[in-house]
Amino acid sequence: MRRASKVDQNQALIVAALRGMGADVIDTSGAAQLKPGFPDLLVGYRKRWVLIEIKRVKGRLTADEKIFHDEHGRHAPILIVFGVRDAVKKLSEFVSAPISLPKTI
Repeated sequence: MRRASKVDQNQALIVAALRGMGADVIDTSGAAQLKPGFPDLLVGYRKRWVLIEIKRVKGRLTADEKIFHDEHGRHAPILIVFGVRDAVKKLSEFVSAPISLPKTI
Protein backbone atom coordinates (compact mmCIF):
# COMPACT_ATOMS: atom_id res chain seq x y z
CA MET A 1 0.00 0.00 0.00
CA ARG A 2 1.30 3.47 -0.91
CA ARG A 3 1.71 5.91 1.92
CA ALA A 4 -0.11 9.23 1.73
CA SER A 5 1.69 11.93 -0.18
CA LYS A 6 3.09 14.74 1.90
CA VAL A 7 1.73 18.23 1.21
CA ASP A 8 4.52 20.79 0.89
CA GLN A 9 4.55 23.38 3.67
CA ASN A 10 4.41 26.30 1.23
CA GLN A 11 1.43 24.91 -0.71
CA ALA A 12 -1.23 26.91 1.17
CA LEU A 13 0.68 30.16 0.58
CA ILE A 14 1.13 29.36 -3.12
CA VAL A 15 -2.56 28.48 -3.52
CA ALA A 16 -3.59 31.72 -1.80
CA ALA A 17 -1.27 33.80 -4.00
CA LEU A 18 -2.46 32.18 -7.23
CA ARG A 19 -6.10 32.60 -6.25
CA GLY A 20 -5.33 36.19 -5.29
CA MET A 21 -4.21 36.88 -8.86
CA GLY A 22 -7.47 35.40 -10.19
CA ALA A 23 -6.44 31.82 -10.95
CA ASP A 24 -8.68 28.79 -10.45
CA VAL A 25 -6.69 26.36 -8.30
CA ILE A 26 -7.56 22.71 -7.72
CA ASP A 27 -5.52 20.81 -5.13
CA THR A 28 -4.54 17.53 -6.77
CA SER A 29 -1.91 16.49 -4.22
CA GLY A 30 -4.07 13.50 -3.24
CA ALA A 31 -4.20 12.27 -6.85
CA ALA A 32 -0.76 10.70 -6.39
CA GLN A 33 -2.61 7.91 -4.56
CA LEU A 34 -4.28 7.03 -7.87
CA LYS A 35 -1.47 7.98 -10.27
CA PRO A 36 1.97 8.10 -8.65
CA GLY A 37 3.83 11.32 -9.37
CA PHE A 38 0.74 13.37 -10.25
CA PRO A 39 1.51 17.10 -9.66
CA ASP A 40 0.19 19.02 -6.66
CA LEU A 41 -2.06 21.58 -8.38
CA LEU A 42 -4.17 22.04 -11.48
CA VAL A 43 -4.32 25.77 -12.24
CA GLY A 44 -6.48 27.66 -14.73
CA TYR A 45 -5.51 31.22 -15.53
CA ARG A 46 -6.40 33.46 -18.45
CA LYS A 47 -8.03 30.59 -20.36
CA ARG A 48 -5.01 28.30 -20.01
CA TRP A 49 -4.52 25.28 -17.77
CA VAL A 50 -1.28 24.02 -16.29
CA LEU A 51 -0.17 21.43 -13.75
CA ILE A 52 2.10 22.66 -10.96
CA GLU A 53 4.54 20.61 -8.91
CA ILE A 54 5.52 22.32 -5.65
CA LYS A 55 8.98 21.77 -4.20
CA ARG A 56 10.87 23.20 -1.29
CA VAL A 57 14.00 25.19 -2.12
CA LYS A 58 16.58 22.70 -3.37
CA GLY A 59 13.83 20.07 -3.55
CA ARG A 60 14.04 17.39 -6.21
CA LEU A 61 11.47 15.40 -8.12
CA THR A 62 10.80 11.92 -6.77
CA ALA A 63 11.26 8.93 -9.06
CA ASP A 64 7.47 8.73 -9.54
CA GLU A 65 7.29 12.45 -10.38
CA LYS A 66 10.07 12.09 -12.97
CA ILE A 67 8.23 9.21 -14.60
CA PHE A 68 4.95 11.17 -14.64
CA HIS A 69 6.66 14.23 -16.17
CA ASP A 70 8.35 12.08 -18.83
CA GLU A 71 5.15 10.23 -19.72
CA HIS A 72 2.65 13.09 -19.57
CA GLY A 73 4.60 16.35 -19.84
CA ARG A 74 4.30 16.30 -23.61
CA HIS A 75 0.49 16.46 -23.31
CA ALA A 76 0.16 19.14 -20.66
CA PRO A 77 2.57 21.74 -19.33
CA ILE A 78 3.97 21.02 -15.86
CA LEU A 79 5.61 23.86 -13.95
CA ILE A 80 7.96 23.11 -11.05
CA VAL A 81 7.83 25.91 -8.49
CA PHE A 82 9.89 26.57 -5.36
CA GLY A 83 7.84 29.20 -3.54
CA VAL A 84 5.19 31.88 -3.86
CA ARG A 85 7.17 34.34 -5.98
CA ASP A 86 8.42 31.56 -8.23
CA ALA A 87 4.86 30.25 -8.73
CA VAL A 88 3.46 33.69 -9.59
CA LYS A 89 6.38 34.44 -11.94
CA LYS A 90 6.23 31.11 -13.77
CA LEU A 91 2.44 31.18 -14.15
CA SER A 92 2.58 34.74 -15.48
CA GLU A 93 5.31 33.79 -17.95
CA PHE A 94 3.39 30.69 -19.01
CA VAL A 95 0.20 32.56 -19.88
CA SER A 96 2.20 35.25 -21.70
CA ALA A 97 3.85 32.71 -23.99
CA PRO A 98 2.19 32.16 -27.36
CA ILE A 99 0.17 28.98 -27.73
CA SER A 100 1.65 26.64 -30.32
CA LEU A 101 -1.00 24.77 -32.25
CA PRO A 102 -0.50 21.80 -34.55
CA LYS A 103 -0.07 22.75 -38.21
CA THR A 104 -3.09 20.65 -39.18
CA ILE A 105 -6.26 20.77 -37.17
